[in-house]
Amino acid sequence: MSSFLHIPNRAGALTPITQSRPLCIFALAFTCIVAAYAAEPFRPTYTCTETDLQFAGMTCSEAEPCPVYLEVSHVYPLGRKLFLTGNIHSALVTLYSVLLQSDDAGASWRESSERVRGGELDSIQFINFDTGWVSGQRVTPLPGDPFLLLTTDGGKSWRKQEVLPEGSTGSIQKMWFQSPKEGMVVVDRGASDGEQMRYSRYETMSGGASWMIRESAEKAIDIPKGTGGAEEEIWRAVGDTAGKRFSIERKTDVGWVAVPQQIALELARCTGEVAAPVGPPPAVSDAGAAEPKKDYVEEFHLGPAPGEAPAKKKKPK
Repeated sequence: MSSFLHIPNRAGALTPITQSRPLCIFALAFTCIVAAYAAEPFRPTYTCTETDLQFAGMTCSEAEPCPVYLEVSHVYPLGRKLFLTGNIHSALVTLYSVLLQSDDAGASWRESSERVRGGELDSIQFINFDTGWVSGQRVTPLPGDPFLLLTTDGGKSWRKQEVLPEGSTGSIQKMWFQSPKEGMVVVDRGASDGEQMRYSRYETMSGGASWMIRESAEKAIDIPKGTGGAEEEIWRAVGDTAGKRFSIERKTDVGWVAVPQQIALELARCTGEVAAPVGPPPAVSDAGAAEPKKDYVEEFHLGPAPGEAPAKKKKPK
């Protein structure tokens, strides 16, 4: 599992302020950090299911619950937008990939892409304000099925693009796009298998819709730029294990300053009991009371009752 988790050193969270810096700037930064910590963190929705427990091989109980965590791999800024990649995992097993997005500089968050079971998301690159990619792969039970998520509307929607056929081994080590159509990835298979060398470079001329292998080697392959950029170096996710939350922080002249809303680090504690599905509510009469369940069928007849002679019509006088 790749990791961007930083255990914070609260005593050194802010760098000392020189006399040339106004004291109010330091106070404002400190106030923002305190306000962000006091607010309720954003918590991606997660519910323990029997399928997940079996998939992860988790044995949980009330006495020994299984905590489920969020892990942040990368923070990527795009104007006022922020993107976080990572995964949801138990103590030993990765359960799902996760992609979080803020459209207001960290004041609020949302999950912007469908999760991939057993997968994780890693690096991000936008070629402009609309088109961008996120690299990912399956990591449970073994690394394989590398893929990209593509957006062409600034993160409003994403679609999955396979890099290798289903069942392939390996993970994306590096990714770089030089235009909305032209890009490349380096896949690390972990070891040579006799037919395929450890590292392979693939290129696309269709924005990631299809890929062609260009070279293979036993040693790591360099590409023109590689993953990451200067923007990512001034952002970080700092995990507070005691508070069970992440702070997303930006490096400024006065030190690292947190965005307004934090993100929950622990998402759930599975006890092995899965909530039963909730059925439809009982029927409600016009009076507002629930009607009792009937074990018979009522019949309604129009006109005279069975065996009864029809009523005689009276002639007008």
